[in-house]
Amino acid sequence: MAGNQVVARLDKNQIAIQKSIYPFHFGLIFESLSELKVLSENAEKANCIFYQDKRMRVRNNEAYIENRNFFIKDPSGNWLEFKWYKNADSALGANWIKRVGE
Repeated sequence: MAGNQVVARLDKNQIAIQKSIYPFHFGLIFESLSELKVLSENAEKANCIFYQDKRMRVRNNEAYIENRNFFIKDPSGNWLEFKWYKNADSALGANWIKRVGE
């Protein structure tokens, strides 16, 4: 699966500067782990600003929803998330899993 994930909300008030990657960021899901690793290595070589160490995430020992991700900041200060899922359908939440993500 290749696609994107947009995290947004409607707020008529001025938006406060966020202290982490949540709630606003843009995500790109890679089809292969090797493609994700190449981008990560290139981002490191370019001295990109990473939000945290690259990581593998598994919630509640649920191997089915295993994913790897990292966040970098673009030149405008926006957080960009790049990730890969072991099982593509868990990107949108397999309906039998109670919770996926943070």
